[in-house]
Amino acid sequence: MAYGTPRSLDEVEPYYTDIRRGRPPPPELLDELVGRYRAIGGHSPLFEITEAQRRGLESRLGDIPTWLGQKHASPTIPDAVTSMAVAGIREAVGLVLAPHYSSMSIGDYAA
Repeated sequence: MAYGTPRSLDEVEPYYTDIRRGRPPPPELLDELVGRYRAIGGHSPLFEITEAQRRGLESRLGDIPTWLGQKHASPTIPDAVTSMAVAGIREAVGLVLAPHYSSMSIGDYAA
């Protein structure tokens, strides 16, 4: 499980709305965030890094499959759980990829 990040400029607004618990950001704040993503090439490398971590973990685990679910971007945690259920998974271990503990980071995943 990971926080998530937009993978394109088109995903910035839905991402920003999601982290604001469904409240769309004011235009000036959205423009500021879009500008920040433009400044780093239109997307953050976070998704690619997280997906590489998932693949690396799966490789180390051998025959145990892994899924990536993100809190604020696609694929979401519910998407991952649905995929797991379709694959017949009935029990799972969750690994939260956050560098620190707080109720707003790791604590939120337990909800």
